[in-house]
Amino acid sequence: MKKLIAVFALLAVLGLNSYASPFKLSLFGDIAVPQTEEANVVIGLIDNHTPTVKGVDLNFISARADELYGYQWSYIYNRATKLRGAHGAIYSTTEDGIGAQLGLVNNAGEMTGVQFGFVNIAQNLTGLQLAFVNYASNLDKGLQLGLLNICPNGWLPAMVIVNGRF
Repeated sequence: MKKLIAVFALLAVLGLNSYASPFKLSLFGDIAVPQTEEANVVIGLIDNHTPTVKGVDLNFISARADELYGYQWSYIYNRATKLRGAHGAIYSTTEDGIGAQLGLVNNAGEMTGVQFGFVNIAQNLTGLQLAFVNYASNLDKGLQLGLLNICPNGWLPAMVIVNGRF
């Protein structure tokens, strides 16, 4: 136990004066060691908010990042305002995504890449949606595969099994 406390104390001292950290441990929100705006590896317990993650962000309950370059995973909730990589949770959301969303419910503003889940929602999609229910407000180029595929500018506004636009 003393060694664990010493490691946490050392991480806290090393992180006091640094902007970027190779490693961050987070309990809830801004309660983290070290408190940093940018990290390469983030391990979170309840809720983690790291503005910029360049690497891996693993969390038990939820994770939030303004910019994610890499992979983010949580059991319940993920939000990456700018996603460049992949993230997965029961509910995953991004405003600007290039990569993959892997969850039961995926929500994206601009998405270029793959959404794989039970329900996928995208405002503007270039890529693939694979789920039971897929919805895209605008499908630039791509394919929807699922039980119900809804896209106003697809081959048809709603189709069973497959819908798309090329």
